[in-house]
Amino acid sequence: MKTTLLFLLLSTSAMTAQACEPADPDRVLELVRTIATEEDLDPDLALAVVDVESAGGRHQVSDAGAVGIMQLMPETASDYGVTDRCDPESNIRAGVRYLKKLYGEFDDPLLMLAAYNAGPERVYQKGGIPEFNETTLYIAKVMNRWTLNAKASAAAEKRSGSSLSRKETVALAPSPWREEHVWTAE
Repeated sequence: MKTTLLFLLLSTSAMTAQACEPADPDRVLELVRTIATEEDLDPDLALAVVDVESAGGRHQVSDAGAVGIMQLMPETASDYGVTDRCDPESNIRAGVRYLKKLYGEFDDPLLMLAAYNAGPERVYQKGGIPEFNETTLYIAKVMNRWTLNAKASAAAEKRSGSSLSRKETVALAPSPWREEHVWTAE
């Protein structure tokens, strides 16, 4: 009975999630780069999250009830003052701020991504990355996309007259993989 009730509650929250219109990819790119820069978060990371969360704004409702370009859950949106999760600018700004908060909390990009996907409470409970296939796959997708975005940014910078060589700029691409990605409470 409890399982059925929980399933119905989860299904209802997902079904009642507001569907957003697909966003213009060029506008999404511009907003993500601008907002991430303003909020002091790597724009390539923010774009990677957007690509994985909503395919760049084309698919904006999840089965879990997350909505918008950065797939905000109702509580997260409320925490960041977002009243319309379909508003691209509000959604992106809140998502970027949430990512930044999570990075400050865990000080590890993999734990940050695990918390963004599965919720910070699950990272705390596990003392590291929760062993959910969805979460580990999510982290791998975002990390791969982040690296590709960084390399593309480096190449674009090179073409625009940067004084760094391509090898130097690619070497600056994020490489946050470490031996252990566990968090311990102090």
